[in-house]
Amino acid sequence: MAALVWFNVLVLVVTTSAKSFTNVSAFPESLYGSNATDFRKECPDQFSQMDSCIALYKDCFVLMRATRECDHEFCGCVGDSGYIRDDSTPQKCLDHLNSACVAVHSKGNLFKNQIVEENTKPAVKAIEKNLNQIRSAQKTVAEQCGIESKIKDEEARMLALLNTTNQLFPMTMTFFAMVNVEKFISKSEKCQKSIDLYEGALQNLDKATVNRLEIPYRFWFIGAEFGSIGRVVTRALAVETCENASPELNHHSVVRVNCYDRRVDRSVCDEKYHKNTKHTLSTTESKKLKCKMFTDLIEQVQSLRAAQFYEEAADYYGDGLKIDVNGDFTRGFEGFYKDSMTNRETKNDIVRLEASQNSPLILQQLYEDVSLQCKKSKNSADVVTSCAFKYAYCIHKIKKECMVQLSICLNHIDGIDGICEEKIKEISSFLWPSTATTPVPTGESKAASGETKAITRGAKEDSFWWAARTVALFGFIVLITLLIISIGAAIYQQGCVSGARRICGENHSMNQGKQEEVRLVETPSSSSSDVGTAAEPDAVAPRNDEQNDQEPPDGEEEIVRIGNDDNYGFIQIGNNEENSQHSDMKTETDSIHNFIIIPQETVDHA
Repeated sequence: MAALVWFNVLVLVVTTSAKSFTNVSAFPESLYGSNATDFRKECPDQFSQMDSCIALYKDCFVLMRATRECDHEFCGCVGDSGYIRDDSTPQKCLDHLNSACVAVHSKGNLFKNQIVEENTKPAVKAIEKNLNQIRSAQKTVAEQCGIESKIKDEEARMLALLNTTNQLFPMTMTFFAMVNVEKFISKSEKCQKSIDLYEGALQNLDKATVNRLEIPYRFWFIGAEFGSIGRVVTRALAVETCENASPELNHHSVVRVNCYDRRVDRSVCDEKYHKNTKHTLSTTESKKLKCKMFTDLIEQVQSLRAAQFYEEAADYYGDGLKIDVNGDFTRGFEGFYKDSMTNRETKNDIVRLEASQNSPLILQQLYEDVSLQCKKSKNSADVVTSCAFKYAYCIHKIKKECMVQLSICLNHIDGIDGICEEKIKEISSFLWPSTATTPVPTGESKAASGETKAITRGAKEDSFWWAARTVALFGFIVLITLLIISIGAAIYQQGCVSGARRICGENHSMNQGKQEEVRLVETPSSSSSDVGTAAEPDAVAPRNDEQNDQEPPDGEEEIVRIGNDDNYGFIQIGNNEENSQHSDMKTETDSIHNFIIIPQETVDHA
């Protein structure tokens, strides 16, 4: 009997604790106090603001910021310095806000996990739906080729080695496991038919993927360690998780594979790949949380094959074709390489860039030389090809800084030598004429970023458009000049009215008229009534409109304004009737009380 009582008490305690834990850790309900409904009733004015603070809290984790940083930001939103509070906020509501801050500090990591799961769930569902198109086909291969149990065992082994909670691993590991199982496949006719069907299913999946991803299968290197299956599957993952960053992430994989081919220490290659991927994720991709899920998966499955793939790279060379990169980014997977589902199939291609208004013909010729010479060296050919694709993608999709980025891409290829190096220097001198400064990869540091911007401003993006802009500017200047001359001539003719014929030189030649003006306008002294010289424009005091509107008294000087203060000068004309030498001038000027407009050019020559 006593045992039964103790058992009931234990059940009650466990149940109460579980409910209490659920209520405390539930997000976002626990941030509203008892529940959101009561908070809305008790604090209607703060309810919408609390929703905004919670949205900021979610976004903080989506951007992969630290838990402590997100907790601090939320408490700042609901705390004393936040906009959610004011002097009229009821004490009960203040208590709710304070308890919400305490909750995120105590349960921040639990909230983070819930937010991550909620944010990634749509992408995970979409990926699972896409992979189901090929899952049944691979299952048929496993059954028909006698490797069903081996695939299950290898899948379990790989998951155990990784020990991860990433949601993408359980649904993808069966495809990556094929790399170590394919060698056990039987050669029966049924098995081959199932492989053909599997190949068709991969083609259909990649056809849908490439239309969204817009990176041709031939240029895709992520998953190359697992052959055709690895490349098709990783493309299906990338399109749902980090579509924006995929071109850069793919180039990092090309560089990593090239690093293996050059026999650089494997740990150095992997560390460089990790560093580049982390940088791209932090600067390029907006859906950082989803993309981080993808990059974590890739790095971990690569580690499962790294040692073996590194050894295989020593003897690998895939002779490629001469291909055009002409804006067609929708060529998908076309079939298994040498009848293998998992063998490496990357190629050393000769790339021919397109020539268009966005890409000059000379660049096409120069790059073909680079690609041809670098193809002979396994140390650089695949990276040169990847740089060409990035350039083609840029001129069609990004449409800015393309030549600059191409120069940066080529100049930072490791391990180039011989004629390949010389050809890269030749094309770089065209893309970046100033050889005094070497372009710096975007984003290596704040200083590097500043240098890259300086490179961008000085780059010669397109010679054709620069020439067109120059011609247009020259034509605009000519048009404005002609317009100014026409307006000046009209003003001059308007100024030469009947009362100013002597000034305009109607009865004299141009030189004689100028000499007469010099003779007539001399600076008067305080004791003389002679006509004064024209004062320099900068030396004349500002005009007083009220004074100039009045008739000047006899014996004083009348100032005749020529034009406006900025563009025309002044001349002073004596108003002394006793000056017999210039009495005719006095008669004419007395009749002109308003301003006479004479172009500055006439005064300057006077």
